Amino acid sequence: MATVTGAIISVLSIIVGVLLILVVLLQKGRGGGLGAAFGGAGSAAFGTKVGDFMTWVTIVLTSLFLLLAILGALYFRPPEVTAAAPRFLPDPTKAIDEDAHVTIEHAEGDSIFYTTDGTDPTRTNGDPYKKAFIVSPGTVVKAIAYPPRGNPSKVVEANYHAPQPFEPVLKPLPNPQDPITGPTEVTIEAGKKSDKVYYTTDGSEPTEESSLYTTPITVLPKMTLKVRAFAPHAKPGRIVEQTYGLKGFVAPPPATQPALTPETAPAPEGVVQ
Repeated sequence: MATVTGAIISVLSIIVGVLLILVVLLQKGRGGGLGAAFGGAGSAAFGTKVGDFMTWVTIVLTSLFLLLAILGALYFRPPEVTAAAPRFLPDPTKAIDEDAHVTIEHAEGDSIFYTTDGTDPTRTNGDPYKKAFIVSPGTVVKAIAYPPRGNPSKVVEANYHAPQPFEPVLKPLPNPQDPITGPTEVTIEAGKKSDKVYYTTDGSEPTEESSLYTTPITVLPKMTLKVRAFAPHAKPGRIVEQTYGLKGFVAPPPATQPALTPETAPAPEGVVQ
């Protein structure tokens, strides 16, 4: 349907344009033309020569030509599009351990605005992207693209985090062949001095709200120790979990009833002792 409408507008525009040219040429031969329709000899159109058929035809064809030109401009104008989301390099899913140059890839012709303070960028908030810029570990970059004509892209975000901390090392580790039988001190070694290690002994996952490791931890038999390292501007490390004395724990034998003797055995029903 849209193709048919466009074809009709195009054909009508050509027909009206050709007719208008022919009428103007005929009018020119008679000393009239567009000048007679819109100025100069316009009085001839609206005064003594009101009945001049060719002048009125010129006015009608000119009006139709202008109307078709407006309709064609509205119909054939490029459709509004939504800008493609910008892309960051280097890949923000990969950790950086030092300052890095960040470039923003985008479609040609789009205008890019970005922020590094956590706010959403707009045309009036943020910096226009012109060239690569430097970010440090822990920086969150947000960007948006504006096309020459159409709707802006969605806001995209890149969190340049530091490398994940190493797993803490527990000493001593549980030994199933030689389980602990009493309170035992456990030390924890972290990967870097800046890493902080948190631990729990109640089975819950360690967070930065848990106990901070500063001195050796005293564990008891059957106790589960969970530890996790945290580093600035980095994702938390993996949880290290150890249960002390569980595999080698020997449960006490069940309580046994004393053997019955003729003297302690209950008498059969109906028998009086």
